[in-house]
Amino acid sequence: MLCAYYIMGGYWVVLVDLNCTVAKFFMHTCIPSIAAGQRKKRKTKAAGTRYDKVTIDIPRKKANGRRIWDKKHSCFYCEKDVSKMARHLEDVHNDERKVMEALTYPKLSKQRGFIFESLTRHGDYLHNLKVLHNKEGSLRVMRKPTQQQSEGRSLSDYGPCPGCYGFLIKSDLWRHCQKCEHYKAVTDQSESRQRGQMQRDSRLLLIGDAGFKGDQKFSSEVLTTVQDDDISQVAREDWLICTLGYDIFEQHGASQKKVISQSMRTMARFLQSARDVTSQNVNLEDMIAPEMFDTVVSAVHSLARRSQSDRSYPKYDIPSLALKVGNYLCHVQVF
Repeated sequence: MLCAYYIMGGYWVVLVDLNCTVAKFFMHTCIPSIAAGQRKKRKTKAAGTRYDKVTIDIPRKKANGRRIWDKKHSCFYCEKDVSKMARHLEDVHNDERKVMEALTYPKLSKQRGFIFESLTRHGDYLHNLKVLHNKEGSLRVMRKPTQQQSEGRSLSDYGPCPGCYGFLIKSDLWRHCQKCEHYKAVTDQSESRQRGQMQRDSRLLLIGDAGFKGDQKFSSEVLTTVQDDDISQVAREDWLICTLGYDIFEQHGASQKKVISQSMRTMARFLQSARDVTSQNVNLEDMIAPEMFDTVVSAVHSLARRSQSDRSYPKYDIPSLALKVGNYLCHVQVF
């Protein structure tokens, strides 16, 4: 009777048109689960941008037009917000190894400032990771944008320096690394001239916060080399999409990294389509739940551009895309 309900509801016609493993997946996996009541409904977040509660502070000015110097930093040791980090480290954390090393050098020396700057940047880096994980708070960047600059920027425009760990505009990363003493200390001169390597190292510092536990080789050779856009960001943030890519990576190795990145981006596009359909910030794990059957079908229709032919038959502008989504859905449901 349950199968008949789905056929009468019109789902059978949709899945026959797709002629793909979406039908196999839901008919053999999801429908029995609905009948047995094996899965519980998941709570999803409210609609909107996933980082709509994350902000970047802009400089404030007094009535006379002069700037207010109120920039705060997060302490690497106690996570407190501090405006005078060097003084705070000397007074409160003078028993820490790195602080003790810095205090052996005279005041205003280059070595002392180098260590205190490193601790300051690392503290802000840990703060920013927490903000991105919770998707709420203020991101601390090296240079605050002006009001005009902030209107044309988003969080995806910022990334950490692989040397000092300070957050800055990605397009300025190569220029910063040429002068950054912290970056020069961890790389040789040949690596410091490779812009692509700088961007990959920067992205690598933001990977691993989505619950995915892969090896370093997969992260460095696949996750950091994909095109840096909104689609790739969705793929890197979803642990199940990363697990799909890692499973293909284990089978074929780094020689097929283009195929791996294409499969991950395909599922990220599907997830974006599903979010547009539901107006909720769902993830791929939510989408393989039986109660999300209608949403999956609607998302695939939108992604593959379903339309009506001259003879009123359903037609897809990208039928192969629907096939791929169906295959990948069958793939991830065993993880």
